Order: sequence, then C-alpha cells, then structure tokens
Amino acid sequence: MSPASLLAVLAVVLLPGAGATLAAFRPGTLRIETAVALCFGLGYAAAALTATVLAIADVIGRASFAATLAAVTIALWAAAFRWRSPRAHVRALAAEWRSCRWTVAPGLAGLTVFALEKLRLEPASFMSNEAAWRYWGDGTEILQAGGVPGSTLQWGLHIPTTVSKVILNSFEAGVISVAPHGVLPTIAAMVWLGGVGLFAALLALGRALGLRALSIGVPALVLAVPVAAPINSEFTQDANVYRVETLGRMAAACAAVIAIGIVRGRLGLREAAVAGVLLGAAAGTHLIPVVVFGIFLVSYIAAALVAGRDRRRRLGRIARAGGLTAVITLVIWLAALGASGGDLGFQRARGSGGYPGFPVTLDPTKSFEVIKRTHPKGRRTGWAIPPARVGEVALASVFEDLQITTPRRDYAALLLLALASAYAAWRRRRTLGPVIFASWATGLTLAALGLYFSHRYRTFVPATFGPRRLFEYGILFAAIAGVAALSAIARTAVAAAARGRRHGLRRAGAAAVALAAVALAGFTAPPGVSADEAAGLRVMSAVERTVPCNARILVNVRTAGSFEVLARRISVDEGMAPYLRPTVLRRVLPIVLGAHRFFRDPIGNRAFIENQHVDVVVAVAGARVGGRAMLQRGRRGVLDDVPWLRPLLVNREVAIYATPSLARPVESCYKAT
Repeated sequence: MSPASLLAVLAVVLLPGAGATLAAFRPGTLRIETAVALCFGLGYAAAALTATVLAIADVIGRASFAATLAAVTIALWAAAFRWRSPRAHVRALAAEWRSCRWTVAPGLAGLTVFALEKLRLEPASFMSNEAAWRYWGDGTEILQAGGVPGSTLQWGLHIPTTVSKVILNSFEAGVISVAPHGVLPTIAAMVWLGGVGLFAALLALGRALGLRALSIGVPALVLAVPVAAPINSEFTQDANVYRVETLGRMAAACAAVIAIGIVRGRLGLREAAVAGVLLGAAAGTHLIPVVVFGIFLVSYIAAALVAGRDRRRRLGRIARAGGLTAVITLVIWLAALGASGGDLGFQRARGSGGYPGFPVTLDPTKSFEVIKRTHPKGRRTGWAIPPARVGEVALASVFEDLQITTPRRDYAALLLLALASAYAAWRRRRTLGPVIFASWATGLTLAALGLYFSHRYRTFVPATFGPRRLFEYGILFAAIAGVAALSAIARTAVAAAARGRRHGLRRAGAAAVALAAVALAGFTAPPGVSADEAAGLRVMSAVERTVPCNARILVNVRTAGSFEVLARRISVDEGMAPYLRPTVLRRVLPIVLGAHRFFRDPIGNRAFIENQHVDVVVAVAGARVGGRAMLQRGRRGVLDDVPWLRPLLVNREVAIYATPSLARPVESCYKAT
C-alpha cells in the first residue's frame, strides 16, 4: 500500500471528521470508541457531501475540492473551538480511560492490530473483483466531466447516468483528484478506510449497546473471521476488497451509535441532527445498510420502551429526535438525487407478470447474469424460491459463505444461540433485553423480506434479493446477540464470585478478551496476489499500450469497468449491471448475448462486429481482469483462424486482434511514465 495515498485519503476524511466530532458533541458525552468511530463516519460525510455539492454545481476538480474541503475543515475546527473546548474533550476522554481502562483496552487493542494488518493489502488482488470497477469508473467520469454527466458511455452505448450513489461517486471523484499515486494505490487506501472505519463503528456500537469489554466481539466476529471458522466470513472478505457498501455500513453504524445514545438519554436533538447527516450520506452511498440498521433501531426502540419506565415521556423525546433525524436524512438524500439529475438505477420490475419489455417466458436478469437465455422460475408454484429453502438459506448465511446446504450443525448452533439469548434477556431484561430482541427481530425481518421478494417476483435478481443482498447481515446480528448473551453469562459468573475476587476476575476477563481480539485481528491477514491477478494487470498494460485511444474493443470477459479504469479504453461488453433498468436492459442484453455468440463462432457472427463498430477484439486467457468470462472454456485459438482479424499482439495471457474497421496503422496514446 502506498503511504502517500493512504495519508491523502486519511487527511480528506479524518481532519474534517475530528473537527466535526468535537464541534457536534458536548465534552463528556462521547465514549472513546464513539469518538474514534465518528472521526471516520463524520469525516466521510463531510468530505462526501462537500464533493457532492461541487459535483452538482459542475465545478469539481483538484483545486476546487481541495480548497473547499480545507475551508469546511477550518470551519468545523473553528466551531469546535468556539462552541466546545477540545481541551475539555481530551480531559473527559482521559478521565474515561482512567476509570474504564479495562473496558476500553480490549477494543482499542483489537482495532489497532486490525488497522495494522490492513496495511498489508495488495492492490493487485482487486483484479478478482467486478463491481468495484464500475463505481470507481463513475467517480472518474464525474471528475473528468467536472460534474455529474447527463449520460455515460457503457456497453458501447450512451445511457443516462445512474445517480443512486451520487454521494459516493462524488466522494470518489474528490479523492481521485487529490490522491498522488494512481488508481490501485488509491483504491487500496479506500479499502483500508472502509474496513478500519467499519471496525471502529461496530466497536462503538457494541459499547453503546452495553456490551462493555466484550464489545470487541462484535467487529471481531464480523470483520476478522478466519477462513476455517464455522461462521460466515463475507463481511471479512468485503473488508479486503473495494465494496462500496462498506462505507455505507460505516456511516449507518455510526448513526446507530448516536441513536442508541438518544434512546438511553445520553444525547439529545443536536446529536439527532448529526445522525440525520450520517444517514443522509449513507443513503447516497448505499441504501441497503440504512434500511437494515433502520430496522434494528426501530426494534431496539420498541423493546427499550417496553422494558423501561416512564414510557410516555421517553416516547415523546425519542419521537422528536427520530423525526428530526428522518427529516434531515430525507432532505439530504432527496436533494442529492434531485439536483444531480440522471437515472436512479432502480425502476419498477413487475411481479408475477414478468419483466417490462420482455416476454413472460424470458428472465432477462438471469440471462444477463449467466450470459445465456433462461426462463423465470415459480410461475406455477407462486414462489421463485420455495419458502422452506428461503429459511434454510437465511440460516445458512449466518454460518456459511456459499449458502448451498444447511447442515445439522447450523440448526444446533441456532438453538444454542436462542437458549443463550433467552437466558440473557431474562437475567438482564432492562439492559441487554432490548439488544437481544432487536437482533432477533432484525434477522427475522430480513428473512421475511426474502420471502416477500421470492413470492412477489419471478425474475432472478429481484426474486433472490433476500439471499443475495440481505441475508449476509445475519452474521452481524447473530454476533450482537451472541456477545450480549456471553456478556450476561460473564456478569452473572462474576457476581456469583466472592466480593474480593470480582475486581481481579474483571481484569483477567478483559485481558483474555484483548488477547483473543488481537489474535483474531492478527491472524486474518488480507489475501495475497494470485498469479491470475498479477497477469490481469499485465493484460491491462498490454491493452493500453497496443490499442488506440478511440478504438472500441470487444473482450471475451464481460466486465463492469476495469478496462475503462485501468486500460482507459471503451469495451463494448463492459458496463453497469442494468438489472433494475428495463429500458437499458432491453438494449444491453442483445449485446451481451451477441458477444457470447461471437466468441463461440466468430466467423458466423461477423455481423455483430460490424453492427457494434468493434475495432479491436481482445481474448484473455489465464488472467483475472475483473469480470465474468463469456465462455466456460477458452476458445482463443478459434480467433487465429478468422481471416479478417489481424493480430496486433499475442502472448500467453492476451491476444489482441484488429478488425477491418481499424485499417489505419495502430497509434497508441500510451505515454510511458
């Protein structure tokens, strides 16, 4: 990882984040873990919203972003000194450390080791990722256009720009403008930011929920899961690649920490407004984490009101704060979407009546996914996925990555978790009861949503929304419930000990938790670079050196944006996945299927090359270039027999051919640096 790129990204986020945290909160209201997490969360919100305003105003660039963000940072720090006393904050945090060091130390130790391990990220390993390149390409296009463009060139077509993640894409544009060392080091720095920021946010969430020294168990069980562990490691894998949902999770988790402080009476309306800003930025980054954490918070509030006293007064206070948070969230999100123009990227896909613009016998979303024509499921039974299978997948997603089977071990683990949760809710009904109820209620709600989508839709992508996009959160709430149950058991055991031994037991327990957290964080190092991933970078370099700037290429791998970002070339079979954009999918699916037919039989499908105005055909072999291969088995040798394809470059990893439309001599725009 490039130290300069990492320092640049941290300066963009942590400098305004620290100022915003000190300005927004009164001394003594912040715990140490919360202060650290909010430096990441509020810093991301401040930088992203600043970039969004510049992008909407069509003035984003290196100078404008750097100057405006510097002005925002100075203003936040000035407010911190004027409204609050940073020295008072430091004294309050130091006092908490002195009084709660055995509670705080395990979390800080685990966070430190996790952050150090993430410095070992290898940027070349991102070549196995697909979707990340599309989002990075969108940010690059915003920077190049100086604002949010009205259309974008993908799949060889000009299509309306997607703005559902405009806050994220604007943030990317701002970071790209000031980062010093190119694409891969900058993406690696963003992966570090998202992973460490989410770890800090989940640590703060555990502490806010009253898990004390065991708070470190929440991020450790979610983000530092060894491969051999019998629980889902998808969050852990996400923290090693550029998955934009990680940034949304970070901001949403920080908002949840503030919301829980409001429910418990520690915070008020001012902090509710801050939570609204965080959720607004999170919604413009990725909407799913906002929905999931929203379900958790509603469940927690309901349980806390039932378990507590003076319900009417507390309900009024929480309702006022929640209303303010919701209004600010909606204003920020809708204002960003409305002012940026473009296309939301998720239009209505009909339920049992099929997909708009396609016959009911064709599933265009699955056809796009697997690159061949397929039919919808569930037209006779009324369920795209049988209800029993939805439940099995929801359970398996807690313990398995692949979600193929649900072994008896998973049922036994679920029963054990349920019994431990019931015991903890009974023993600590006021403190931990709401936590356990909210965790189980959220998990069951996500399973119910999976059932709804399976029954409502017949096409692959919306019908499988639960297993594909929601059930992965099961491990988070299972971890919260499990740690809460363990905390209740530990407190009961300590309380049963002799009075003189309790202090020693607490210290020994905290030390054991710290060692376990450090071990988990230290033994889950980021993956290394495979030979195929290293070859992918060489393929991109070869394409950039060989292919003219304005040439339209066709690749035997369907990609999302890697050739645009790394090789700076336009691929006819590269672009965003238009699953929920019927008008775009009607234009894109024939291109994807046509490219598939061409690589199966290039001589018989010359018309496709001519219709799509393809200048260069690229055949990749034994390399990962951030996409899905058109054919399960390579047929690169078939292209050598096509008389109208002229070889430009042939090696073990890539073969590049010119079509008749590229009759002039090849003049690359590549400039050695």
